[in-house]
Amino acid sequence: MPETVQEIIDLLPEHFDPEAWGDSDAKIAFDVSGEGGGQWLIKIIGGMLSIDEGTIQGADMTVNVSAADLMAIVRGDLNAVGAFMTGKVKVSGDVALAMKLQALLGV
Repeated sequence: MPETVQEIIDLLPEHFDPEAWGDSDAKIAFDVSGEGGGQWLIKIIGGMLSIDEGTIQGADMTVNVSAADLMAIVRGDLNAVGAFMTGKVKVSGDVALAMKLQALLGV
């Protein structure tokens, strides 16, 4: 179980299943606030996942969340949909990618 946001981000390539993701390409930005937060751009292009740290420009979808809430979601202590509905997670851009993202994060 990851203990930091950076560990969550670092584990994404291991959890990525190109067949489950499908043919769509996407650039998903994470803007994580608070202690242990940061900015990352996850690019899924041609069935390959790569991560750029420190930039969120050019994203198809942006996720804004606190580090504490993201950790709680990944641990299973906070429901991702409930967090979205209560404003703890904010999503802008192509919201349809959010459902695919849940599977990628394992939540």
